[in-house]
Amino acid sequence: MMIIDDQTNDIFAFDPERVHRYKVILRRNRLFSFWAGEQLGKLDCELLHYIASVVDADLEEPGDRDILQKVRHDMRTAGIRVSEAALRAKLEELRVQAHNEFDRPSANPSTS
Repeated sequence: MMIIDDQTNDIFAFDPERVHRYKVILRRNRLFSFWAGEQLGKLDCELLHYIASVVDADLEEPGDRDILQKVRHDMRTAGIRVSEAALRAKLEELRVQAHNEFDRPSANPSTS
């Protein structure tokens, strides 16, 4: 019984690096969907719904293929020509931005 408990603890152990990667990917997806929504001319509530739909699309399968396919399809449907390579480049650019946002030291006015 003790072995099973140890294995369970190992599986569910808090992994700060894994949490950080998850936060970066989620932020990247939000930035990417916001960018894509703007390209599609979406505003206000329509833009918020679009962001949610793109973020949800990333849950369909592992990796970035699902989110890229959705955005590319939406852009094609709207008459916007964009290559998968261009979308991948934008996604990577926004991943770097998201990573940098989380690695910035937070300003704490109480320690000044």
